[in-house]
Amino acid sequence: LELKPFPANGWGLDVYSGAHPGVGALVSAATATAGFFILYKIMPIAGEAWYFYVALIGAITFLGSNLLGTRQNSPNRLLGYSSLGQVGLLMMILGMQDLLGDKTPFIAFGILGSHYAAKAGLFWISGMLKAKDIKDWSALRANPLLLFLFGTFVFALIGFPPFPSFFAKWELVMNLSAKGQFIWIAVVLIGS
Repeated sequence: LELKPFPANGWGLDVYSGAHPGVGALVSAATATAGFFILYKIMPIAGEAWYFYVALIGAITFLGSNLLGTRQNSPNRLLGYSSLGQVGLLMMILGMQDLLGDKTPFIAFGILGSHYAAKAGLFWISGMLKAKDIKDWSALRANPLLLFLFGTFVFALIGFPPFPSFFAKWELVMNLSAKGQFIWIAVVLIGS
C-alpha cells in the first residue's frame, strides 16, 4: 500500500496536490524509490506465484493513474497521478521478471532513474511557478531556461532518446515482443 496502487492511491494524490511542491518532489522521488526498492527485495521471498499479481496490480495502476491524470487541472495533482503511474509501471516490470530475465534490473532502474530526476525537476518547476491551474504553466514561455528544463523533464518521462527511460522501455518492448506478450506491450504503449 505504500506504493499507492490504484485505486487505493487517493491519499497519495492528496499529499501531492496539498503539500508544498518540494514535499511532492520528495515524496515522488525519494519515497517512491524506497518503496520500489523494498518491493524489489521482497519479491524473491514472496515467490514466483505472486509475480503475475504484482504485474497485474502494476498494470492497473499504470493505466488507471495515467488515464485519470489526463483530466487534471491542478499541476501538482497531475504530477502526482504521473508519479503513481510510473510506480505502477515499475511494479509491472518487477512482476514480469520471469519474462524479462536478467534484463529486469536494467529496465527497472532505467525507468526509475529517469522518473527520479524528471519528477523532482517538474515539482521544482511547479514550486517556482506557484501555479494552481495547469493553464498557469504558460508562464514558462517567458523563461527559456525553465521551458528547456520542462521539455527535458517531460521527454525523459515519456522515454525519448538519449534518456535512460528510452533504452529501458525499448528493451522492455523488445523482450515482451520476443515472447509474444502483446497484451503487456499494449498496456505499456497505452499508459505511456
